[in-house]
Amino acid sequence: MEGIESTIEQTRDETELDLLLSQTTHPVLLQFSSHACPRCPAFAEAVATDAKSYSFEHRLVIVTEAPELVERFQISRLPAFTILPPTSAGATAEHQVFQSASIENVREAVRACCVPRFGLDSDF
Repeated sequence: MEGIESTIEQTRDETELDLLLSQTTHPVLLQFSSHACPRCPAFAEAVATDAKSYSFEHRLVIVTEAPELVERFQISRLPAFTILPPTSAGATAEHQVFQSASIENVREAVRACCVPRFGLDSDF
């Protein structure tokens, strides 16, 4: 991966994902991508931008390197994502998987599921 995707921490299997979900207090946005996906870099850039304004963990799944997660979430079209609640808080809520997702899809989902970050404006 090049560009923004190379800076996003990857999740490679169910054990790693389940451990993250048990240790975090924020939702986890799991983005599914591949080296061959032409829309995935711009999608990752949009998610990274939203991560500056909303509280969530952004993790990248390269579909060719994580077949277990691709099967678990039944991924067939990219870019794809889901937002998972942290299990450390006892959450067991259903999650929706968005496939062939647009930037608008991810922005709407982030706004619906994630708490805005508190920040002080430079003019404050």
